[in-house]
Amino acid sequence: MPIQKKNVYVLIFIFAFTLFYYLWLFLFQDDSYLLTWGGNTLSLIGSAVPSIWLYQAYKTAEKPDKPFWFLITLGTFSYFLAECSWILYESVLRIEVPYPGIPDLFYILSVLFYLSAFGFKLYKEKTKLVLTRYIFDILFIMIVYATLSWYFLLNPIILAGDVSLLAVVVSLAYPIGDLALAFCLLMVIFSSKQLFSNDSLLFFGAGLFTYIVADTAFVYLVSTETYDSGSWTDPLFILGVLLVGFTGLLQKNQSSIQLRKKAVIRTKPMLFAILFPFFGLTSLYLFMIYTSIGTNVITIGVGVSILLVIVREFLLLSENRRTLQKYLKNADELQSSQERYRSLFEHHPDAAFSFTLDGTVLSVNEKGAEILGKTK
Repeated sequence: MPIQKKNVYVLIFIFAFTLFYYLWLFLFQDDSYLLTWGGNTLSLIGSAVPSIWLYQAYKTAEKPDKPFWFLITLGTFSYFLAECSWILYESVLRIEVPYPGIPDLFYILSVLFYLSAFGFKLYKEKTKLVLTRYIFDILFIMIVYATLSWYFLLNPIILAGDVSLLAVVVSLAYPIGDLALAFCLLMVIFSSKQLFSNDSLLFFGAGLFTYIVADTAFVYLVSTETYDSGSWTDPLFILGVLLVGFTGLLQKNQSSIQLRKKAVIRTKPMLFAILFPFFGLTSLYLFMIYTSIGTNVITIGVGVSILLVIVREFLLLSENRRTLQKYLKNADELQSSQERYRSLFEHHPDAAFSFTLDGTVLSVNEKGAEILGKTK
């Protein structure tokens, strides 16, 4: 469904707001006072606006979808509360934001509410039955992400011996929450049943992906003690939250009943679903070479073998897709032929009867019913 004109203006506002945020950080990078106040204020506004959008979506949503939008609203509002507590510490009280502290509590709660929302949606639609064909793709992507998260985030946190147990738990909660959120997002994307309109799915995916990237970068910067307020990751958080909030405006364009009627099995595999696992495998292999001491004949041989397997699988998937499209085309032609036959049978000027092999009458057209003295 095309995006309404007023929503296009909102989308322009979202990206203009993000660009202005980055411009502010660039212009006042040498003035810590204005950098902090401006950045915190923009973060506060950028999290309050989508909370309002999502609350309006919750109020106007149909009853079956209200719990989902309520949980999404709570997730964004929790992020807003985290920004409120952050600006209280850093800009009002002028003290260093404690880690872990109250902001971390609300940041983690926002992810938990998002997880609850998508978990509710997946459970309600019973998509676990139709995810079987994609479960290996999902698990493969998760293994790639989990491997990189372990190497850069989890392992350094666990090995750090000079931090408190609470700090370790909170630091681990961020990447683990991102892993779970990425898993839910992939289940929605790969699901054979259409859970959202195409526009909503696009901006949900873009928003949560941006949020996960920002959160992962934030944890890495904190773990390496290189994070400062006004970092390049701050606008990414707000962009992600704004895009999630934007879906609240989109849901007014299409009711859940209309979407439920269209909730059929997807017949054409998405290019993303086909190519992304291969990109993940290639990235993981290149990362292995980068982190190893060097390359040898075995490493090169394994790389060439993986490349050949990828090419073979891609050609096989492409052939399967062409076969499926040919089958669907033939099915449509058969359906059209049946409809033409039915129309010819019903409206033929002569009496027409349809029998089984044992002589039982299956159907009679209008002319035949008149001859038999019965109304059809």
